[in-house]
Amino acid sequence: ASFCEDASVSFAGGLTRHALAAEMEEMLHDWRVMVVQLEHQRNAGRLSLQSLWFYARPAAGALATLAATARKVQSQNLRGAGLLNALHADASARAGDPSARSLTLRLLAAASRPYVRAVERWVYEGVVDDPYDEFLVVERKELRKESLADEYNAKYWERRYSLRAETPRFLSGALASMALVTGKYIDAARESRRPARRARGGDAGESASQRVSASKITNALGETADGVGDFVLPPRPEDGLGRVALDAFATGREGGEMAARIERAFKHASAGLLRAVLDDGDLRARLRSLKKYFLLHQGDFLVHFVDIAGAELARPAPDVSVERLQSMLELSLKVEGSAAASDPHADRVTCALERRGIFA
Repeated sequence: ASFCEDASVSFAGGLTRHALAAEMEEMLHDWRVMVVQLEHQRNAGRLSLQSLWFYARPAAGALATLAATARKVQSQNLRGAGLLNALHADASARAGDPSARSLTLRLLAAASRPYVRAVERWVYEGVVDDPYDEFLVVERKELRKESLADEYNAKYWERRYSLRAETPRFLSGALASMALVTGKYIDAARESRRPARRARGGDAGESASQRVSASKITNALGETADGVGDFVLPPRPEDGLGRVALDAFATGREGGEMAARIERAFKHASAGLLRAVLDDGDLRARLRSLKKYFLLHQGDFLVHFVDIAGAELARPAPDVSVERLQSMLELSLKVEGSAAASDPHADRVTCALERRGIFA
């Protein structure tokens, strides 16, 4: 009772610990009702010693199991996945006592519900719902995607969301990694989607076969002929991730329904992100731009840029104005007849000056 009262008022324990305490309190309430009924029978003179022992003996074993669980949780300050794994271990250790094992699995099922609900929100919505810092995914809110514009190799995608050091047994290994990536895909696709737009006719240098191939990919991913719609979240069954086979995991066997639903959500999210990259991100056109500028597939703009920026480039490095160079680069890209003039991504081309020498 003391554990239930402490857990109910302490927010530091987290939702899993609260759920465990609530389930214990419900069991204690049932036994309190039984005590009242036995007292009524005694007062009426209808309770014998044999009857008392018959009713009290099962409760004594169950109360001992609850007390042992409460002491373990309190002494080790268990919460989140650590609490669930401890209950898993207890269920396995009590395999020889069916009553104690069944009771432990009941506690495990109750404690795991808020954890599974948080996993469902992440897998189906890409949202971290973790008010007490105990969920599977750790979110670092201080990392923002705007940093990618300043530093191409920023660790945003790797560090913004990551797995917690300890994961529950029913969601560990490859399954936990798949759940993490699924939520990442949903978050990335949702942030990158734009309102529906008309499909462009394609680049002048793109062959008919390339356009047909791109159309096949687009249609296979469920696009409409007129453009790209909003990102659609993975379809969520009424029962979420389904029943978690805690009894199977407690004995070391794998359960398949939860894994199958996470995999379906993963495939849906990955297809949505691919649509966002190919269409909203205009990946094909950007790769063609990269071919033009970085690989100098059509480098006439560079000749014009060197001609008009020659005087500026002849200055010592500390005296060169990057702003003037950028203006000259933009002029060279907009020259009529230049291959870059018709490039929709020409405005993303910028120049920078390396302040260190090649021998530094």
